[in-house]
Amino acid sequence: MKIFLGVLLFTVFSIAHAQDRELLEEVQHRVNASADIAGPDHALACRAGMQVEGFGNIAGASQGIYQKCLAYLDEKANERKNLDTNVAAIKAGTRAPANFDEAQKAYEALNGFKLAQSPMIRADGKTYAIFGKIYRADDQTAVFMGKVIGLNDQPNYVGVKVPKELEALYFEKARVNGSFTVVGTYTRNLPFIAVTGEKGQMPVLEARYLELRD
Repeated sequence: MKIFLGVLLFTVFSIAHAQDRELLEEVQHRVNASADIAGPDHALACRAGMQVEGFGNIAGASQGIYQKCLAYLDEKANERKNLDTNVAAIKAGTRAPANFDEAQKAYEALNGFKLAQSPMIRADGKTYAIFGKIYRADDQTAVFMGKVIGLNDQPNYVGVKVPKELEALYFEKARVNGSFTVVGTYTRNLPFIAVTGEKGQMPVLEARYLELRD
């Protein structure tokens, strides 16, 4: 982190003109602050922002581009603060997660792909996140079998139990072969038989957050 920040700041100072010095010092301050405020991803946010905006490399940047840089850093810092505020509300039980990032952070979800590939003998009750395609479902129960491509690049399976508060969303939007993203509590394993005849055990997640797409 410190090395990346040092390289960026050295580059910025090496191309600065005297009239840009004050503004450039503000950029330096914001880049330093971004590591704590906006997270490590944004240590190079100034350069990344200009590339996204089509400005190219920071060398030869004008005051207008420095201003863009500052605006970009402000935007990312605000996004991080809003996320932290929403996560705190979810943990307090006063808000439901509005997106995957909020759910994953609030529930401290672990990567579920290894779990789908190799379920534990006894479910650990922790929260996992995973995505895939709805493989089997019916119109009577809010439970489905999902197919995911695991770390072994082979199809693995996971069961998802949808709670009452998410049932309306599930029956309105869920489709066989449609995509899903779930953040849920690992409660048990169930046996399965795939269309191919393959038999095995799959982990079951009780959904705390569910996202459905065609």
